[in-house]
Amino acid sequence: GPAAQLHISSEDGYTFDNFNGKKTAIPPLSDPNIGDRNHTRDPKIWKGNDGNYYAVLGSTAHGKGRLLFYRSKDLLDWEFVNYASTDGLGWMWECPDLFKVGDEYVLIFSPMGTELGNQAFCGKVTFDEKTCSMNTDGNFALLDIGKDLYAPQSTVDREGRRTVIAWLRMPKPAKNGTIGMFCTPRVCEIKNGHICFTPHPDVRNLFTKKVSEPKGAYMLKATLDEGERLSVGGYDLEMKNRRLTADRSAVIGKNAELETRFETPELSAAAELEIFVDENMIEVFVNGGEYVITNTVYGLSDKIIGNAEIFIPCETEE
Repeated sequence: GPAAQLHISSEDGYTFDNFNGKKTAIPPLSDPNIGDRNHTRDPKIWKGNDGNYYAVLGSTAHGKGRLLFYRSKDLLDWEFVNYASTDGLGWMWECPDLFKVGDEYVLIFSPMGTELGNQAFCGKVTFDEKTCSMNTDGNFALLDIGKDLYAPQSTVDREGRRTVIAWLRMPKPAKNGTIGMFCTPRVCEIKNGHICFTPHPDVRNLFTKKVSEPKGAYMLKATLDEGERLSVGGYDLEMKNRRLTADRSAVIGKNAELETRFETPELSAAAELEIFVDENMIEVFVNGGEYVITNTVYGLSDKIIGNAEIFIPCETEE
């Protein structure tokens, strides 16, 4: 049905009156040249440099995904300002998030119907606040090479770090019956012109107790040179042709529609790895977050084959 964007407020930030407290902020669209009446959603709001509030929404028009930009003085009355789109990236753009890292704008969004399916992408863009014109060279890359993450969103932590969390898609429930997880928070940075996602320091600082074998959730540190391998409970990593490959075929079960092998672009040096391991998720941060491979897994063993240091949270009992 028609999609409206609603406004709801709370005195304390915790208690919302979900039945009586909603007002329509942006009604369903009536002009198909702006966006789709049904497929317009996922508003992300920020305060502009000019004191106004801005919102970016995901939508579609003429068979192509697009972003819609709105402006408001008071968070109640919103006016449409502009749209942005590019060719070759699906029919609908979900979960847009536009923010600055240093002096550069980064766009994260989740296009549906790309050549890779529904995936989360990121890229550097230019954005002019006055006209809400966003330009891109179309050079978007996967946010995460493992292709299991979707719908990432960011916020700024108390130290001012741009912190991103995404939804980890799962083909079947975990042992406790739940399905779907969040990845660990990661910090978005730009290094040498490249968008990187590094483990959030608060996550990294949890895993300080060095042990000889894994127990519960743990972190690995390892370096893989050309031809070297590391097996993490059946999840296999190998450095081959200067690319890091990951193979989860032994720990994903019979899910024929899921990919099992993933590969980074060519690396300039050995792969310095920080790997966070939980019962149903592995996150492999390569060379300080230059690339990340996050995968859903099932039935990991406790066996680690290869050279790696193992760390567990310091409060974990032996």
